Amino acid sequence: ELRQPSRSIPLGTLLATLFTFITYLILGLLISATCEYQLLLNNYGFLSGVNYWAPFVFIGVVAATLSAALGNLIGASRILAALAKDGLFGRPLTPAAITTKSGNPVPAVLLSFLLVLTVLLIGSLNAIAPVVSCFFLLSYASTNLACAALDLAGAPNFRPAFKFFHWGASLAGLVGCLIMSFLISLMYTPISLMLLLGLIICLHLRGLPDSWGSITQALIFHQPSKLRTTAQVRKYLLMLDLRKYHVKYWRPQILQLVANPRSSANAIQFVNHLKKGGLYVVGHVVLGGGEGVADNLPAAPETAAAASASASSAVQDGTEDEDIGFEDPLDAQYRGWLALVDFLQVKAFVELTVAPSVRSGMAHLARLSGLGGMKPNTVCVGFYDNKWPVNVLAFKQLKQRRKLMRRRFRAAAASATDSTVEAGGGSASSASSGSPTSGSDAGSGFSTSSDSALRHLPPIRSGSDGEDSAEQDRDLASRAEYVGMLIDVLRLGKDLLVTRGMDDAEPPSASSAGASAGASAGADGPSRRRSSTAHRGPAFIDVWPINFLQPRLSGYMDTTCLLQLQFACILHTVKAWRWRSRLRVFLCVDSTAREAAPRLTESLDKLLGDLRIRAQTHLLDWDQKLDILTKDLPPTVMVHGLHKVVSRNL
Repeated sequence: ELRQPSRSIPLGTLLATLFTFITYLILGLLISATCEYQLLLNNYGFLSGVNYWAPFVFIGVVAATLSAALGNLIGASRILAALAKDGLFGRPLTPAAITTKSGNPVPAVLLSFLLVLTVLLIGSLNAIAPVVSCFFLLSYASTNLACAALDLAGAPNFRPAFKFFHWGASLAGLVGCLIMSFLISLMYTPISLMLLLGLIICLHLRGLPDSWGSITQALIFHQPSKLRTTAQVRKYLLMLDLRKYHVKYWRPQILQLVANPRSSANAIQFVNHLKKGGLYVVGHVVLGGGEGVADNLPAAPETAAAASASASSAVQDGTEDEDIGFEDPLDAQYRGWLALVDFLQVKAFVELTVAPSVRSGMAHLARLSGLGGMKPNTVCVGFYDNKWPVNVLAFKQLKQRRKLMRRRFRAAAASATDSTVEAGGGSASSASSGSPTSGSDAGSGFSTSSDSALRHLPPIRSGSDGEDSAEQDRDLASRAEYVGMLIDVLRLGKDLLVTRGMDDAEPPSASSAGASAGASAGADGPSRRRSSTAHRGPAFIDVWPINFLQPRLSGYMDTTCLLQLQFACILHTVKAWRWRSRLRVFLCVDSTAREAAPRLTESLDKLLGDLRIRAQTHLLDWDQKLDILTKDLPPTVMVHGLHKVVSRNL
């Protein structure tokens, strides 16, 4: 019922707690310094005798009592109305869901008042206080448990407004509430816990259809990565139920289609930052299929009898554990892709398929990738342009080799210095013999087996820049087939990401943090740029909420624009980007909506506040800034969303 509950409730609670703490602390110090122990033990109203005006004490007691009663009555009635609205306890609470036009649940307030009067019939506040305190502490403990679970589940929609929130603080609050509850009453605390568990079990057994999502599904999603046995992994995968999906616990599960791994190394690392603990599959289509696949296989026995004879002879020769000649033609290339994933240090699965066309292979991967409830909901493809691919992987290998050589050189120099000091000026030639240039593997940034496996990756496609006929040699898919692939992704009900200019898509490093800024923004999605200029300033993650398929909605936050904001927030939470970049949102309006620009800006700020997104907002003229979205783009991600991915209920 507050205008800004996310701001008012924490601020009011913290200030009230601080004021009360200071007041009680000062009062306790003054009383302990002026009153005797027997007086405090036997006379609860001793303050009226020492006050300047005795009625002040009774007025304060009455005001404090009414304030606490009103606060508890209002809070309890709202909780009761919410329980009745959700139908958790059936028809007995149905009248409590009735509200006035202003939203005041009058029946719930009256019912709460009657329950309070029933409790007061006990006749002793000292007997009631421990019970009420235990219930309150358990409610606080449950809130801390829910916050810790949401943070551990890694739900992208869980964005606490408190900057320094950590799940460890929530667990500490949970433990503290339980300890205080047991210190208050060793008798009532176990009773309260059993009552709470009983309510939870009853609700679970009723199996009510809920509309608020299940945190267990979000937690189960993270369990398979922490299990060690295949049986446990299978158990938790079977527990993932797509029918229990809720938008609150949405997370990206990305299938990235890669044409050539050598030119897409930066793109793979960048998309790895967008997964937010979700499924990440790197897919590749090898052209072939039909008889073309069989032609690549080793020669097979013509008959079953020949195959049986081959197997029996292998048993007699004692070579039954050896390969008899059958091998997947993609096996060597698959090992190369796995080595690439290890080299780039990304958490991704690799899926390769053979198809007569890239479009059909993409459809196979989009339909069949994943397992059980872990299925891709987003497909990422590269942008179709006339640029020749760059061997980014070779640059990364060279960079790692140089880093290793510098590390080994420093170690050798330190060893030589130590040996010189110990020998009293003796020669250090023996120590320097360990120089990285002396060994055959000196320049290697990875093991020999990984180096050999990376050689199985397909080479960079080459051609003449000035020949249009070389397009077929450069691109595996035609323009029409590429557009058809994008249409197929949307028809399959998948969200779509199109990456462009990912050769320079690297996070701002520690040495360049604040030294390189990418202020230019991309089309239809968050853009990221890390330029090589030397001007000072932070890096920027820019969001242009534009839906090119429905341009008349410019300035309106639809599902596509909300998906852009979601991915931008996910990128901003990554460690490499969190402290070295800023999030900006550019609201584009056309000439017909210029008069409504202030209202659109206000609504955008309100939306960002409701979604707990910290971003700077900028208003731009759509008619004048169209060239920015098409020319000289920095690393850009174009987004089109089909499904709701954000929630204001967390």
